[in-house]
Amino acid sequence: MSLQQILQALNFLPQIIEGIKKMSEQDKEEFVNRLGLKGEEREHALCIITRFQKGETLTKEEQNAAQNLFLKALEMNNLDLSDLLKIQQI
Repeated sequence: MSLQQILQALNFLPQIIEGIKKMSEQDKEEFVNRLGLKGEEREHALCIITRFQKGETLTKEEQNAAQNLFLKALEMNNLDLSDLLKIQQI
Protein backbone atom coordinates (compact mmCIF):
# COMPACT_ATOMS: atom_id res chain seq x y z
CA MET A 1 0.00 0.00 0.00
CA SER A 2 1.48 3.30 -1.04
CA LEU A 3 1.50 6.47 1.02
CA GLN A 4 -1.10 7.95 -1.33
CA GLN A 5 -3.39 4.96 -0.81
CA ILE A 6 -3.05 5.26 2.95
CA LEU A 7 -3.89 8.97 2.85
CA GLN A 8 -6.95 8.20 0.71
CA ALA A 9 -8.03 5.52 3.19
CA LEU A 10 -7.67 7.99 6.06
CA ASN A 11 -9.91 10.45 4.21
CA PHE A 12 -12.58 7.76 3.99
CA LEU A 13 -12.21 6.71 7.63
CA PRO A 14 -15.48 8.34 8.81
CA GLN A 15 -17.38 6.52 6.05
CA ILE A 16 -15.60 3.26 6.88
CA ILE A 17 -16.56 3.62 10.54
CA GLU A 18 -20.20 4.25 9.61
CA GLY A 19 -20.13 1.20 7.34
CA ILE A 20 -18.77 -0.99 10.14
CA LYS A 21 -21.42 0.27 12.56
CA LYS A 22 -24.16 -0.72 10.11
CA MET A 23 -22.82 -4.21 9.24
CA SER A 24 -25.21 -7.10 9.64
CA GLU A 25 -24.02 -10.44 10.98
CA GLN A 26 -23.68 -11.70 7.41
CA ASP A 27 -21.72 -8.56 6.40
CA LYS A 28 -19.32 -9.10 9.30
CA GLU A 29 -18.77 -12.74 8.30
CA GLU A 30 -18.07 -11.76 4.69
CA PHE A 31 -15.74 -8.95 5.76
CA VAL A 32 -13.69 -11.20 8.03
CA ASN A 33 -13.61 -13.90 5.35
CA ARG A 34 -12.22 -11.38 2.84
CA LEU A 35 -9.47 -10.53 5.31
CA GLY A 36 -8.47 -14.20 5.27
CA LEU A 37 -8.55 -14.53 9.05
CA LYS A 38 -8.78 -18.00 10.54
CA GLY A 39 -9.29 -19.51 13.97
CA GLU A 40 -8.69 -17.28 16.96
CA GLU A 41 -7.89 -14.19 14.85
CA ARG A 42 -11.23 -14.59 13.08
CA GLU A 43 -13.16 -14.89 16.34
CA HIS A 44 -11.37 -11.89 17.82
CA ALA A 45 -12.11 -9.79 14.74
CA LEU A 46 -15.83 -10.65 14.86
CA CYS A 47 -15.97 -9.91 18.58
CA ILE A 48 -14.12 -6.59 18.18
CA ILE A 49 -16.45 -5.46 15.40
CA THR A 50 -19.52 -6.41 17.45
CA ARG A 51 -18.28 -4.54 20.51
CA PHE A 52 -17.43 -1.52 18.36
CA GLN A 53 -20.95 -1.56 16.92
CA LYS A 54 -22.44 -1.62 20.41
CA GLY A 55 -20.07 1.05 21.74
CA GLU A 56 -18.72 -1.37 24.32
CA THR A 57 -15.25 -1.27 25.80
CA LEU A 58 -12.85 -4.03 24.79
CA THR A 59 -11.41 -6.33 27.42
CA LYS A 60 -7.63 -6.35 27.87
CA GLU A 61 -7.42 -9.56 25.82
CA GLU A 62 -9.53 -8.03 23.04
CA GLN A 63 -7.38 -4.89 23.07
CA ASN A 64 -4.29 -7.05 22.63
CA ALA A 65 -5.97 -9.02 19.84
CA ALA A 66 -7.02 -5.79 18.11
CA GLN A 67 -3.46 -4.48 18.35
CA ASN A 68 -2.08 -7.72 16.92
CA LEU A 69 -4.56 -7.64 14.04
CA PHE A 70 -3.63 -4.02 13.34
CA LEU A 71 0.09 -4.82 13.36
CA LYS A 72 -0.53 -7.81 11.07
CA ALA A 73 -2.41 -5.54 8.65
CA LEU A 74 0.50 -3.11 8.66
CA GLU A 75 2.96 -5.94 8.05
CA MET A 76 0.87 -7.27 5.18
CA ASN A 77 1.17 -3.83 3.59
CA ASN A 78 4.91 -3.52 4.29
CA LEU A 79 4.36 -0.78 6.88
CA ASP A 80 5.07 -0.31 10.55
CA LEU A 81 4.02 2.17 13.24
CA SER A 82 6.77 4.62 12.29
CA ASP A 83 5.27 4.83 8.78
CA LEU A 84 1.91 5.81 10.32
CA LEU A 85 3.55 8.46 12.49
CA LYS A 86 5.20 9.94 9.39
CA ILE A 87 1.79 10.05 7.67
CA GLN A 88 0.23 11.91 10.58
CA GLN A 89 2.88 14.61 10.31
CA ILE A 90 2.08 15.31 6.65
